[in-house]
Amino acid sequence: MVCYTGAAVNITTLPTGAVTFLFTDIEGSSGLWERHPEAMKAALAQHDTILREVIESHGGHIVKTTGDGCFAVFTSPIGAVQAAVDAQRTLMTSDKIKTPELPSMSEKKKVTAPVGRVVMFTAAPV
Repeated sequence: MVCYTGAAVNITTLPTGAVTFLFTDIEGSSGLWERHPEAMKAALAQHDTILREVIESHGGHIVKTTGDGCFAVFTSPIGAVQAAVDAQRTLMTSDKIKTPELPSMSEKKKVTAPVGRVVMFTAAPV
């Protein structure tokens, strides 16, 4: 299941065991929002579409989006890294994101992909 902002996460469909997380963020987006709110609104919609398509094409699942950030999970570190590279390349070459107001927004994407084991637990009432 893919989860977007405001939607509930169905954890039974997300990968378990050793997984790789992918985190993204647009550097300096707060300033861009202040200076160019309409351009950012359109660019962010395209940005989100590109990220969703790239992440899903590499076997990833979006867990949550926050503003201009994205949190995804993959069963394979290779899939996560391939998604990160493809996202960077696609964002840097997308004419739909580059505008006169935002010529370099697509070049300001931070991506990290740590690997680890997910541990789920339920807290007992005190």
